[in-house]
Amino acid sequence: MKKITILISALLLTVCSNADLIPCAAGNPLLTDTGPYGGGDGTDENPYQIYTAEQMNTIGVNPNDWDRNFILIKDIDLSEYKGETFNIIGSYTDYSNNHPFSGVFDGNNNTIKNFSYTSTDKDYVGIFGYVSGSYAYIRNLRLTDPNIHTGGDYVGSLVGWLRSGNISYCRVKNCNISGANNLGGLVGRTSQETMGILYCSSSGYVLGDNYIGG
Repeated sequence: MKKITILISALLLTVCSNADLIPCAAGNPLLTDTGPYGGGDGTDENPYQIYTAEQMNTIGVNPNDWDRNFILIKDIDLSEYKGETFNIIGSYTDYSNNHPFSGVFDGNNNTIKNFSYTSTDKDYVGIFGYVSGSYAYIRNLRLTDPNIHTGGDYVGSLVGWLRSGNISYCRVKNCNISGANNLGGLVGRTSQETMGILYCSSSGYVLGDNYIGG
């Protein structure tokens, strides 16, 4: 089957059915000792604080936290995680066996650099593999130089499959993505249940077979 390569430079302004989008968090919450993260308790008022690449990677091994609130305190570099070593946040195997990220991740206008993931057949790949939930929300985040190469489906720099929830004010710069089907610079696949993608953009290269977008 012929592979399709597209150069993307897209501004995504999808009308959102949920008009009451959550505003950007103001300032940094109080730092407390909360184990694997840098502070906070995961509530809306005091989200878990992410200061380091290690703390970001820790979210993916704590599925009980995938319905909680997070805030990125500073820019982080994920270049130390090669191959399949980054722990993707949110998983989907089939209709009865899945665990989405359904919480809130506020990038706080910071940048995640050099996210990479390489696999021969992995599906649902992105920093967030599978996002679903009426309160699921990713906002105010920049990604630079993400590189993802997998033979699988549902692949995006930020989210593999956004089944439901919101994304706003997120930007991807200089992505390089290859896979099979349902690929995108920002999000691999959305659904009718997706509430909205607002004021987002992506630029870079995406290579795949079918259903390729920004």
